[in-house]
Parts: sequence; C-alpha cells; structure tokens
Amino acid sequence: MPGPSALYGKWRLQKLDTGDKIMVPKVFTLFVMFSPANVLYNQDTITRCTAKVISITDNTITLDDPFCAAPLNMDSISPYLEYSGTYTIHDSLLTIDNENGKFYLKRQ
Repeated sequence: MPGPSALYGKWRLQKLDTGDKIMVPKVFTLFVMFSPANVLYNQDTITRCTAKVISITDNTITLDDPFCAAPLNMDSISPYLEYSGTYTIHDSLLTIDNENGKFYLKRQ
C-alpha cells in the first residue's frame, strides 16, 4: 500500500458517487493539489480554496475547514467538494470516501 507521500501532487476530479447519483464536473475542470501542509483546490475557474492538513496517514486524510473566496460561478458539484476522508490509491486513481460520497480523481 502506498504511503502518504503517494498522495502529494496534482489530481483532477473525475466524478463523485453520492450513492444516489453520479456527478461529474460539467462546467469547470476541478483540480486538487495535495502537499504535506495544505490542500489547494478550485470550485470554478477563479475561486480557489485552501485547507490546512491536520494529518495524512496511510489511509486517512484529515483537513481543517477550508478557506474559500466567495465563489463566482460554481459547478453543480462544487457544494459537495470535501477532501477529508479515507482514501486509496491504485495506479493513477485516487478515491476518497466521506459523508458526501466517493470522489474519483486522476493524477495529473
């Protein structure tokens, strides 16, 4: 199993499975950048969010509440964005499970 360092880098959100529906970014390309100290992500082409890393273990990401500028044009998936949770990495696919659903991201 890859360790936390395998998580670091840039990922592109492919889809979110909420259990009731599959959501994909429709308007914007949504990226997440993981580092040991912070997670950066976008909600649209302008709005950026940052969250301080509380801990990253071999299978869990715990983030502080994110700080986001006021969104201008959110994608329909944007209100669901939450990158704390349990995760797995297989090849270039990262999955994160949390109360909002299962996020599928591809390494960039």
